[in-house]
Amino acid sequence: MHNAISCDIAIEQRPILFYSKFKYRAKFRIPNMLNANYVKDIADFCRRNTEISARWGQPSFIFSDEELENISNFLIWRNTNKAGNIVRVDWDVCSVFSNDLALLKTLEAVAPLGIAFTEVQLQQDPTIKYSSNPKHAFRIYLKERRSDDHLQKELNDFLMQYSKSLFPCKALLDWARFDRSLSPLYSYWRYEWIKAFFFIEFDDPAMLTIIKLVFPDVMFGKLYKLEKRKK
Repeated sequence: MHNAISCDIAIEQRPILFYSKFKYRAKFRIPNMLNANYVKDIADFCRRNTEISARWGQPSFIFSDEELENISNFLIWRNTNKAGNIVRVDWDVCSVFSNDLALLKTLEAVAPLGIAFTEVQLQQDPTIKYSSNPKHAFRIYLKERRSDDHLQKELNDFLMQYSKSLFPCKALLDWARFDRSLSPLYSYWRYEWIKAFFFIEFDDPAMLTIIKLVFPDVMFGKLYKLEKRKK
C-alpha cells in the first residue's frame, strides 16, 4: 500500500461503491489509444490495430512517436498494477478503479492530458443521485442490450415526439440519431448496442408512465431523483 497523499479529488455521492468495492476512480484520456483492452504490450497493440484495419479494408493508422510512448507507458503501468484493481478502456478514455489513491496518483506520469480523480461518498438514500448542478428532477437509465434499426428508429421518434419533456444524454441522442446506412463497416458495431450509461431526464413524474407504456420494462434500469450535491 502506498502512503496517503493529498490531491484534488471530486466527491461523488453514490448508493454503492464503484463495482461494489472500489472507493476511488481515476479517469483520463490517452489520444488514439484504440483497441487496447486485450493487448500485452506496445508491439501487440500495433499488431492488433494493423490487423483490424486490414480486416475492414482500411489503411493502417499512423501513430506519432509521442502517442506510442504514451500508450506504451500506460500498458506498462496497467500490467504492473492491475492486480486487485480494475482497468477499463473505452476507445481512448481510461478509467482505473482502486482503493489505493496513492497508487492512482502515480498515473499522472503516464496521462498526458491530466486526470480526474473521484472518491465515492456513500449516500443515505440510494434512490437519490446528487449532481453539482442538476438540470431536471428525475433520471432513468437504460439497460445494456443489443439493438436493431427498428428499435433505434422507434426510440429516436419517441425522443423527438417528447423533445420538450424528455432530455436524453448526448451519448443516447447521438446514438438514436445515427444513420447506420451511412456508416462505414468498421464503425457500425459501435451502434449495435444500447449502453447502460444512456439515460433520460425529465421533470414531470407522469413522463415515467408514458415511457413505460411505450417501451417494455426490460429496456430500463434504475430511476433516480436528482438533487444538488451537498458541499
